[in-house]
Amino acid sequence: MERIKSIVCENGFHISSMNFIQSGSIVKGNRHFLDYDFFDSIVVVGSSGSGKTTLINSLRNMTSVSIPKRLVTRPPRLGENSTETNHITNETFMLLAQKQEFFVHWARKMENHRVEKYGILKPQPNRIPVLSGNNALFNNIMSVQPENILAHSLYIGIFAPDEIRANRLLFRSPDLFSERPDEISYRINDSSRNIIDHSHIIVNNYGSYELTVVNDFYNFIKNITIND
Repeated sequence: MERIKSIVCENGFHISSMNFIQSGSIVKGNRHFLDYDFFDSIVVVGSSGSGKTTLINSLRNMTSVSIPKRLVTRPPRLGENSTETNHITNETFMLLAQKQEFFVHWARKMENHRVEKYGILKPQPNRIPVLSGNNALFNNIMSVQPENILAHSLYIGIFAPDEIRANRLLFRSPDLFSERPDEISYRINDSSRNIIDHSHIIVNNYGSYELTVVNDFYNFIKNITIND
């Protein structure tokens, strides 16, 4: 199996070899890219309960990347990780957007015509941004601002079967099941299969893969963001 190879430059990286079938939990997605394609950021997507936060948190001490704070216009949930996300009002969100404080922002269409707005603050300079996204980045791509800001992003999709995601959500956020059944139904029905065609890379995070996935993900990001 050939090692993933990357050339890191001032504003991003080129993946110069991706000729592998599988490396532990890491596999190719269906989103096409060519050898030497240039990427200036990494976007992590996946359905609720797939395990995005756990994997992103494993990178927080990696000096080659920057993980900027994510802001969202909804109340916090039980068990939510405040390191990753802050919750703000819609008015505050709009003010930050007007002041161009966000690196990128978008809207997520939810149950019963409800909308959640997400924004990611600007990353540290001279590091490759790793962005905590969600499936709205491709499901509602017209809402992404600034336009084309993610045109050169490497999309990494975190995959777990829907029944496993449902069990994780019940354990993590039991309040949603009792208080917001329409929302939890919407989140579960946003199937993990949706990420496959929109991601360059898929990270399997379920079953036996869970034994190695954090290490696999960490090493993959290290390999593509740090020159030998």
